[in-house]
Amino acid sequence: MENKTNYLAIVVCPLINMALGMTWYSIFDKPWMEGHSLTMERVTANQSPTLYITSVVGSLISAYVLNLIFQRLGVRSLMDGLKSGAAIGLFGLLGTIVSYSFSLLPLPLALIDGGFAFVLFTLYGIVLGGWQKK
Repeated sequence: MENKTNYLAIVVCPLINMALGMTWYSIFDKPWMEGHSLTMERVTANQSPTLYITSVVGSLISAYVLNLIFQRLGVRSLMDGLKSGAAIGLFGLLGTIVSYSFSLLPLPLALIDGGFAFVLFTLYGIVLGGWQKK
């Protein structure tokens, strides 16, 4: 079986994660910090390269696994990638809502964090589905 993995597309996914994260959590910074009982001082004081390394490694692994799933499903187009990525992202959104409900965290916070997962995996789907190795 021929390897159809586009490793460049996988490497782009952490960049998407970082760009979306900076944008998303800049838009929702106040309700997100309030929902998690955080202050800007506490967030700033706990910045560490480990956070970013973990994010990049997690993004790479997520993108690679999503790519493997797409190969098994026969996802070979941007539109198929968008639909499949959104469907997988929906699991992240719904899982976050359920988990936060049991943790007694507010629904708006679950929508912020779960919404991020939904949008992120939709974007990953677009990249991985649409940018196929020939």
